[in-house]
Amino acid sequence: MSALTENRTDLLERAGRRNRASLGAGATIFAGAMVAINDAGFLVPATADTTLAVVATSKGRADNSGGADGDVYCEIARGVFNMKNSEGGDAIALAQIGQPVFVVDDQTVAKTDGAGTRPAAGVLAWFDSDGPWVRFE
Repeated sequence: MSALTENRTDLLERAGRRNRASLGAGATIFAGAMVAINDAGFLVPATADTTLAVVATSKGRADNSGGADGDVYCEIARGVFNMKNSEGGDAIALAQIGQPVFVVDDQTVAKTDGAGTRPAAGVLAWFDSDGPWVRFE
């Protein structure tokens, strides 16, 4: 393709708040889980694996435990969602608002990347008595 030389009238738009994505082979995702894209481009539960790109939360359960890549789809949502807080020295607090938070498991976030072993989950949008509120973009 080349650069535009006139107005483009065929530009497609997708708001991106809710979508669906195809699951990786053998993956089971539960409603409310953080989800990520693996290196093959398929959706899997978020884990402390730096090869994963965390993208959203799941809106429902999706089971591809017996299937191949792409056999099952999962509804996902982007926005700000309440996740579980890590414990001890990695627990998130109000002072981390605006900072990246990192995946411990598919429902838990921490304030550090675990010495380079955890992918970023998103940015801490708020913190209150319910715990960390994470913005998934």
